[in-house]
Amino acid sequence: MNKIEQTITSIEVAEMVGKEHSKLLRDIRNYVEQFNQSKIGFVDFFTESTYKDNKGEIRPCYNVTKKGCEFIAHKLTGTKGTEFTARYINRFHDMEEHINNSKPRTALEQLQLQSRAILEVNDKIDEVKQELEDFKQDMPLMNIECDRITTAVRKVGTRALGGKDSNAYHDKSLSGKVYTDIYRELKRQFQVTSYKSIKRRQCDTAISIIEGYRLPVVLKEQIQNTNAQMNMEV
Repeated sequence: MNKIEQTITSIEVAEMVGKEHSKLLRDIRNYVEQFNQSKIGFVDFFTESTYKDNKGEIRPCYNVTKKGCEFIAHKLTGTKGTEFTARYINRFHDMEEHINNSKPRTALEQLQLQSRAILEVNDKIDEVKQELEDFKQDMPLMNIECDRITTAVRKVGTRALGGKDSNAYHDKSLSGKVYTDIYRELKRQFQVTSYKSIKRRQCDTAISIIEGYRLPVVLKEQIQNTNAQMNMEV
């Protein structure tokens, strides 16, 4: 960066510190005089310049370097000093960033930027895909998942009734109670009014609950009694 690019005008500094420009000029001139008396080079802090006012007339001002801003900040106290420090730091940071972005880049730097941009795009795509997948998994069961659950209920219920050849299986009232109880347990576990309200991501858990179903004592005794009657008839 050259010297001009590393400075801001005393007009901008005056606005930052909330002081009239004429008064800031007076202060800076005093600082310059003190530097001269101490044989300290002031050009690292302030350099004389001019600007055109609203009337088109040439007026004096100073270009203030970052070191000059630091010097002025030390002269301020309390909130004003803190506020000015934050503002000039941000201002110089913006200028440096702009200059760095304006520099011609080598082929390697351009390739690195392109690679970084591609990685950022890929990360964003992965993020969107994950959000979409999460959304899909939070949706209620689709037909294929509903079929999995009803198939699991029939399988477990049939086994609990003693198989398809059992008397209990062919007893519509009793088999209906068993299937209803399995669905009731499923709804109780997920706190839903219908098994179809279970979320897609919970489907495997629902299948595990069904497969781990245990008959209530009363239903178990009814099934045993019904199947025992079949054995007696044989």
